[in-house]
Amino acid sequence: MVRQGYFLSFLVVLSLFALAQCEHADSSLLELDLIKASFPRSLRGFLDSNIPSVVVTNSQDEAYFAQMSLGSPAQNFTVQLDTGSSNLWVFGKECESADCKDRKKFDGSKSSTFTKIGTSLTIPYHAGTISGYLGQDQAQFGETTVKNQQFGIMKAENWGLACDGILGLGMQSLAVDNITPWFVNAYEQKVVDSSIFSLYLTAKMNQKGSKIFLGGINSDYYTGDIRYHDIIEDGHYMLSFDGVKVNGEPLPMERTLKALIDSGTPGLAMPKWLNDSILQQTGPISWDCKGIESLPDLIFMIDGIDYPVPSSDYVVVSSEPTTKLCQTQWSTGQFSPDMQKFLENYIILGDTFMKTYYTAFDMKNKRIGFARANPDVKEGASLEQY
Repeated sequence: MVRQGYFLSFLVVLSLFALAQCEHADSSLLELDLIKASFPRSLRGFLDSNIPSVVVTNSQDEAYFAQMSLGSPAQNFTVQLDTGSSNLWVFGKECESADCKDRKKFDGSKSSTFTKIGTSLTIPYHAGTISGYLGQDQAQFGETTVKNQQFGIMKAENWGLACDGILGLGMQSLAVDNITPWFVNAYEQKVVDSSIFSLYLTAKMNQKGSKIFLGGINSDYYTGDIRYHDIIEDGHYMLSFDGVKVNGEPLPMERTLKALIDSGTPGLAMPKWLNDSILQQTGPISWDCKGIESLPDLIFMIDGIDYPVPSSDYVVVSSEPTTKLCQTQWSTGQFSPDMQKFLENYIILGDTFMKTYYTAFDMKNKRIGFARANPDVKEGASLEQY
């Protein structure tokens, strides 16, 4: 999900799907990496086990949710994890519209640590606008608690989000009203060990095992080495993008694109000309799933490095009562005119890409790292099951 930014209308991608579901590293980290490198890979998980993690739910392969609590005593909410925006917000008790009828709502009067700031807050998304006011309280994610977190208490939204709020994981310069994001506060308050959070997203619909790691990485959840890429645009998780290969051959590029890494996008979004070029190579994707196993990898090139995404990750297989349906997880249609204009120059690598690659976001050092996700990680491999 991508919030509107300062240079273009930034946008929630594939919203029709999501709506239904709602410099160098720190020296301490470098030292830890050197220590870990001297251990067999099978033993490194013991060093990773102190990294806090939170269980994430893969909902219909269209959104990734987690539990978060606000206030004292805790009020619990289901929030969508979104690296394409930076604000934390939940519905408030004042929301009486049909949109939040079945949603959990924050009640400040029931929290002994709540402060009502009261300043109005409006966050524009492509799918709609959410509005309310600003409050402050402690915010707990897993076992990691941030004090004095400012967040939105929303009265109304007009697109039917299927959860109780959004945890924006983007950088502060993207935050509406320059409100400090939750993870930035966690790092500054020293309740996490580093400026890195990382995501492991399961590949199959409704599959258990997705996690977010706070303050580092967990090597149980990926194979090989993490390769880092510098962020090229302030505020956004934007990387240089070299193009796409299909059947091992680079596709012609009409113009140079930038790649946005966005956990709030349930798929891939790209210019129409690139979509058409890919389909010329793959052929049409059969709705009845015939031949999907033989479809070629889509290879995304970032800073000269190839990142193949297999058809098992870019084709969604949904089982209906009487049949099985297949659909690609990339699109150029169903977007507003502003979004289509934006996609003339950008490609968004959303959950489809991040299911294939364990992704580490390093805010302080302004870089993003990828390693092939470990499909064989065992449930409970990490000690943190919050």
